[in-house]
Amino acid sequence: EFDKAFIALFQVVSGNTWIDSLPTHSPEGSVNFGNVLFLTSFILVVGWTLLPISMAVLLNSFFLICERVEKEEILGRIEEARRADSAAHPLDPLLDHITRNFVDDRDLSNRLQNLFKILDQEGSKELSFQELCLSFRKLDFNPKIYFK
Repeated sequence: EFDKAFIALFQVVSGNTWIDSLPTHSPEGSVNFGNVLFLTSFILVVGWTLLPISMAVLLNSFFLICERVEKEEILGRIEEARRADSAAHPLDPLLDHITRNFVDDRDLSNRLQNLFKILDQEGSKELSFQELCLSFRKLDFNPKIYFK
């Protein structure tokens, strides 16, 4: 009995020969109002209420997921551009190393003086462009500091 009822209700929902699914007249010839009322209420509840609500929920979920994926892609592109931009200048690794966790102006000045002493290997207290380039190449930074 359940199989027949399930197929009959499926035919009603799909609109496929629903009139033949349930008898609308009793064997005596009178109208079977119970079946007619059931079919009408079933079509109203399932076809016009539950089905559109289910579709709305599914579509809403689909659009939310699409929006989330799009935001993640945009954030990924922004992060990638930020990473590419962060190493855009050759002195960035050195500046990051010098300025990281300095305490005050005196500490920063000491760090810069120590850097100059490392770069001025001859002790002449001045650097030519060539000396500067060679000294920077010798420093242990990744990526290497270079000048064109």
